Amino acid sequence: MLSLKHYQPVIITPRTYFVFTPLLASTAVGTLEFRTAMESSRSRHGVDVLRGWADSIDFLNKTVTVQGAVEKRPINREAGGKESEGGVVSGGPGSRFEVKFDKIVIGVGAYSQTFGVPGVKEHAFFLKDVADARKIRKRILECFEEAALPTASEERKKQLLNFAVVGGGPTGIEFSAELHDLVSDDLSRMYPSLVSYPRITIYDIAPRILSMFDKNLTSYAERHFSRQGINIRTSQSVVSIEDGYIVTKEDGRIPVGGVVWSTGLAANPFLENGLKGEFSLSTIEQKRDQNGETRNWSVEKDKKAGRVVVDERLRVQVKHKETGETKQLDDVFALGDCAWVKGQDLPTTAQVADQQARWLGKTLNKAAYDREKKKSKQTLMDLKKDGLLVSVGKEPEFKFHSLGIMAYLGSWKAITQTDKGDVKG
Repeated sequence: MLSLKHYQPVIITPRTYFVFTPLLASTAVGTLEFRTAMESSRSRHGVDVLRGWADSIDFLNKTVTVQGAVEKRPINREAGGKESEGGVVSGGPGSRFEVKFDKIVIGVGAYSQTFGVPGVKEHAFFLKDVADARKIRKRILECFEEAALPTASEERKKQLLNFAVVGGGPTGIEFSAELHDLVSDDLSRMYPSLVSYPRITIYDIAPRILSMFDKNLTSYAERHFSRQGINIRTSQSVVSIEDGYIVTKEDGRIPVGGVVWSTGLAANPFLENGLKGEFSLSTIEQKRDQNGETRNWSVEKDKKAGRVVVDERLRVQVKHKETGETKQLDDVFALGDCAWVKGQDLPTTAQVADQQARWLGKTLNKAAYDREKKKSKQTLMDLKKDGLLVSVGKEPEFKFHSLGIMAYLGSWKAITQTDKGDVKG
């Protein structure tokens, strides 16, 4: 955590909580309660929190334009009426304000990747937030309740209790495993007449699931799922998602009760909208350009995923439009899923984001402490002439230390891959 002696942290976020996303699959089926995956954004002493969306960053004047967020209260259902959902919405034009900063850390994360498949946003469920997990849990119970009605036909029961999971990565696999546990351990006792109907199918365009694991671990997972009755359909192209149907190029239109979409990450729109355009670095660089400078600089992003390019000290990199020259912004950092460390192919996992955040906090604290020691020998004006009051330029670079990867497979089985060896069972 940043030292409150040297810094005044301010968090800008539209949510009142942080989410530990690896636990969302468990919360979606009731294995864990939602609160176990949440932490209040106001739980840190001495940290100010502003609820809103960051619209843009002015690097020249060191300000962030923020659109305030407010809670929309749901309208209760009336006879013959429709219940409106609550949620976080914009506070309107009058809620826009600016926040000045000395240093800024961009950690906006990523969105779910849809690859432009029609109907995904309208009819599929994502698993990126607690609200998503709540919707999935609600839908599962709705499907079982409707299937238990005496008016439900055989075809309708099969449709309602056929669940599709698109994406064979850790999130999709762990959700499928958790769903199987829920159905076999709990719902089978609550709905004994429906025991033979539930089906879980995993669709993935890749030739095998869990491609980041060694092949022997993947084979073990496939055999385990086969014994559990979970169907794995690899090399499948999903064409569209409809209300009550998933459409694939290979199998056509398949009736389903729900589709959970987990096919990877897409860049947060803020990276494209809030960090677009060109700007001058005249007040950001350590030494002013005496000849003036045109607005020819822009934030560099990796071409593959649109993430912000950062150097080994997590400083955001900018590029000159005409010369192609690159520089680092000493007061601007990015970390987590929205950042790409130049020259490194780090996984987009909570493990990486956690290590980056801890490293940056410790490094900024050390840089501030080292700079403070020099104040006894230099005046504040001398420090400003030398450059930034606090700079990480001379600090050790960030190094990621992998602790391994793990995937839960259901029935208390899992696979783990580390540098020291693989574990399965």
